[in-house]
Amino acid sequence: MFFQAGLLRANPDMLTKGSNQDKKKSVSAVGKQHIKWLIPNGKIPKISDL
Repeated sequence: MFFQAGLLRANPDMLTKGSNQDKKKSVSAVGKQHIKWLIPNGKIPKISDL
């Protein structure tokens, strides 16, 4: 199983114009290009491997 973790300053230029029913916005295509990946391809170990 894999995961990623990154940072993005979520200013309006980095978010989509629309929102869902909860008024949440998504990261836009431009915003995704500005993510600073801290863990680009992390692997979650199996419990049996610990």
